[in-house]
Amino acid sequence: MVARVLVFIRSFKLRNLMILAGLWGIFLAYGGTALAQPASKQEAMRQRVQWNIAIAEDQYQRGLYKETEQTLLKTQSEYDAYMNSQDRRKVDELLTQARLALTEREKIAAYLQASDELAANRQYHEAKSRLEAIKDNHFLTPDERKQVAAAIKKLETESASHSRRVQHLFDESIKLYRAGQIETARAGFAEVAISGTDVASKAQAAVEMIKDSEQLTAVERDRIAASIQNLSKDATPHEGRMHQLFHKSVRLYQAGQLEQARNGFVEVILSGVKVTGDTAPQDYVRLIDKALIQRQQTGGFAPAAADEDKTDMGVEDELLGIEPAEVPAEPSTEPEQIEAEPAPEAKAQVTPEPQALPEAVTQPEPQQPAPATTPPEAKPTEPGYIGIIEQKRRRQISYTQAIAADAEAKAQQYLLANEFGKAKQALAAAMSVVNKNKILLGDDLYKQYSERLSQLDEQITSYQNDYIARQRAREQAETAQLRRKMRETMEVQRTQAVKDYMDRAYAFSKEQRYEEALGQLEQLLAVDPLNNRALIYKKTLEDTVRWRKQLEIQKETEKEELELLIESGREGIPFASKYKLPRDWKELTAGRKEDTLVGLSPVDAAVYAQLDRIVDISELTENTSFADAIDILRTSVEPYLTIVVMWGNISENAFVEQTTPINMSGEGLTSVRLRTGLERLLQAVGGTTIEGLPLLGYSIEDGIITIATTDSLPANFVQEVYDVGEIASAPARFMGGGGGGGYGGGYGGGYGGGRYGGGGEYYAYQLSYIIQETIEPDSWYEYGGQGVIYPFGGTRLIVWQTPAVHKKIKDLIDKLRKLVGDQVAIEARFLLVDENFLEDIGLDTTIIFSPGRRWNSGGLITIGQDSFSAVKPSATKISSSLGSTTSAALSIGTELSPISYNGGALLDDLTVNFVLRATQMHANSRVLTAPKATVLNGESASLSIQQQRNYVSNVGFNSETVQTGIDTPITTVAYWTTDIDQITTGINLSITPTITADKKYVILMVITSLDDQLSGGENEGMVQGLLSGEVVTNYFDLPELQNTRLRTRVTIPDQGTVLLGGLTLSAEKEVQSGVPVLSKIPVLGRLFSNRSEVKDKQILLILVKPTIILKEEEEAKAIAAMERENR
Repeated sequence: MVARVLVFIRSFKLRNLMILAGLWGIFLAYGGTALAQPASKQEAMRQRVQWNIAIAEDQYQRGLYKETEQTLLKTQSEYDAYMNSQDRRKVDELLTQARLALTEREKIAAYLQASDELAANRQYHEAKSRLEAIKDNHFLTPDERKQVAAAIKKLETESASHSRRVQHLFDESIKLYRAGQIETARAGFAEVAISGTDVASKAQAAVEMIKDSEQLTAVERDRIAASIQNLSKDATPHEGRMHQLFHKSVRLYQAGQLEQARNGFVEVILSGVKVTGDTAPQDYVRLIDKALIQRQQTGGFAPAAADEDKTDMGVEDELLGIEPAEVPAEPSTEPEQIEAEPAPEAKAQVTPEPQALPEAVTQPEPQQPAPATTPPEAKPTEPGYIGIIEQKRRRQISYTQAIAADAEAKAQQYLLANEFGKAKQALAAAMSVVNKNKILLGDDLYKQYSERLSQLDEQITSYQNDYIARQRAREQAETAQLRRKMRETMEVQRTQAVKDYMDRAYAFSKEQRYEEALGQLEQLLAVDPLNNRALIYKKTLEDTVRWRKQLEIQKETEKEELELLIESGREGIPFASKYKLPRDWKELTAGRKEDTLVGLSPVDAAVYAQLDRIVDISELTENTSFADAIDILRTSVEPYLTIVVMWGNISENAFVEQTTPINMSGEGLTSVRLRTGLERLLQAVGGTTIEGLPLLGYSIEDGIITIATTDSLPANFVQEVYDVGEIASAPARFMGGGGGGGYGGGYGGGYGGGRYGGGGEYYAYQLSYIIQETIEPDSWYEYGGQGVIYPFGGTRLIVWQTPAVHKKIKDLIDKLRKLVGDQVAIEARFLLVDENFLEDIGLDTTIIFSPGRRWNSGGLITIGQDSFSAVKPSATKISSSLGSTTSAALSIGTELSPISYNGGALLDDLTVNFVLRATQMHANSRVLTAPKATVLNGESASLSIQQQRNYVSNVGFNSETVQTGIDTPITTVAYWTTDIDQITTGINLSITPTITADKKYVILMVITSLDDQLSGGENEGMVQGLLSGEVVTNYFDLPELQNTRLRTRVTIPDQGTVLLGGLTLSAEKEVQSGVPVLSKIPVLGRLFSNRSEVKDKQILLILVKPTIILKEEEEAKAIAAMERENR
């Protein structure tokens, strides 16, 4: 059976035709779009996905589950990038169904094979159960379903026939057992026991019951045989043993072994097995007990006398083995069960007209009924046993003939309808009946019917083979024609598709849509992979696309470079304003909202928002009842509040009723916050506790306001996380001492404030302490409540409290936030004004005359006046002094070369040499240093503008003697050593501003210093006594510094300027030298005198100008300016 079904599944050519027809339908359904090809690769791939899904669906509908799985796996692997979520879900569902179908098909094949193997072993019931398990499987094809149904019917027929044969063997084995042929009977029972039929269990029990039966009498064997016949349908070997034990116990009882017999009967009773016999085991036990009592009384076992109780005697006689008279069984009047009955429809049909059948098949002529005759009256006689048997045989022969004729008629009809399977089934049923009744029919009739049915079966087989051959030939022809037609159509469409793809590729290329053009070419190559024209054009387009991408990258690079240059130029803009917002400030801040409390549900948050609204409750009077006052507050906002008053609770604990007057006037309460009004109302009505706390309170839960005594209100705690970074962050403390110069002022203040001024965690703990001390102190855990607060990371507060307390905490934090963010822009100005004056006028003269030989023997007399160097101007202690200037504005002659004549002889007896120097200088300078710094209110800032210079602070001269070898001369090496130090000059500024409460003044704490270098200085170092005897000289610096320090705390108006301090230095130096008396002569005295005058003046002014920067004010100004620009 399985071989025929598998051949049908795998080899039947009609399925190939159906596959091609299905593909042809899909091609016509989806291939029509080939003439309207997609405009992009994406669309083409999407169409390919839809096409593959449709093919898979058609393959699944046609039972091609393996092909379905392969199609879907290929779609997933090659087109996954072009599938959307709906396509993926559909592919997954189809793939799951296909795999399930494959599993079910394997199960079907396994069940069919198992059914065939079981049927070959005559285990028809198990074989039928396998087919029953798959007959309703929806993965069976209609033809397979018909074949499975036919196989089930055949198994039922064969099973019934087998059951009858087994039953007959079982009955014959019983007869053989009765006849004493125990071994033959045992073999028959053993064969029945492994038959798998309903009587198998009986046979297994019978095998156990007939053990040790060789010594039994015929009567005992008859009893056991009767027990075997009366076994239940599902008898087991255990029941057989119990039957055997029962009969053995009966024999022991008859032999007088009462105790052993009694034990056997008791075991049978306890087993619960019902045994057959004239006397029940319980009765045997009762009789044995009576006999044992009698034996104890008489000393032996004696059967009852004949004149005793008839009932007991009858029982004892039966137990002693009295055999009843054997009565022959009457033949059964019921007809024997025949294997197959004619179909009901066949019985109702009229005999069909003769058809063109094979000559070997002839239809039996219908018998004409004999004419009705009136039989002579005779005395009816009952047939004997032989007559009854003969009547039964005739009926069975007549029935067999009818079945055979009916089978021939059905086979003829099925043959005409080309239903060869049904025709063979009808013949098989008829042949089964003929074989079953072979003995009744006799050799002649059996041979006649067998030959007729065999000839018809061969004819059907021949017709079937011819029909299959014709069908295959026709299918092959149709398949070939369909393939040829499909190839022709596909070739036409392929050619058209190639043309369309190429045309669209050219069109896209002209529009510079190169990616879409490449997509068209890829689709073209999918249809015609060896299209040379498309391959060349595709390569060209790929190069073009790569070139365009490189060009885009280059343009993007140039664009970004230009934007970077523009941004760099923008960053170099020296903004004049002290506080400038970006141009897109409104858009930047539009999407930024302050974090809201997330612990409240939306309905509770809405109620709290309503309680924060300003309402008018002026209609309240002192005589207003509490219930009316609650209703006034409830309806004061839209939508109305949901307020529940626990009247029983406040009546018992606060003695407040609905009619209790509120004792509070609402006069003037036209604009009050609803929360405040509710709290004042509850306080006025309920009063306060001994501790001063309100007796009545309210809580909000799920949008409902519940009013009750504070002790009975539920503790509705929620957890919130507050961002307090801007409040708890450590303020800047850069104020350092000024005595340390640059490092002391800058680094000392910076490190001191940042490191030791206290971190953010300190301020977070301080804020936690303030909250617990000022907001509902009794509600915190440290004071006996349940609320807790924990700082986290120095910037967060984690609070577990009621919503009311959370509201107060938020209000406090909001107030503190308003105090943070105000800034002060500080502009310090160091103004250094210098005024310097120098005047240097001097005349040195030398007179040389010759008095003659009479006075000096021809020598010369020189009179010199040298006050020139005595009045040489020198610098004052002011750094900008002009006294160090050595060059003269007007100089006639010099100290070394005066104007004279030395030609070897004097032209006159009197010669005058003179040097004239006249210098007058005036210098004014103004140096402004204006550092700026912006700092938060209350915090400090430090600014340092310094210049460091290295100088030689000391020099030394060293010499060493070096000899590089034994024969080399000794060399002396001399070198200088220098010490390098640093000096730092510049400005240090540390400020701490504090804005006053009225935002008009700034209290400014300033520590500033100015370090300036007055002169470099120079010192000479000399070393003597070298090997050469020469003196070597070197120089080093001794710089002179001027340090100015200022520490002060002042109050300055906003954008005002204050002079913090200043320093005025003034120095004058006047030197005059000349010849006494002569230098005092008017006019001529200038020839005999020299004079120099140096005047220096230096003024240092330190000015400070603070500007208050308020966030809200500056933001409003900036937004207004932006709006004016956008108009």
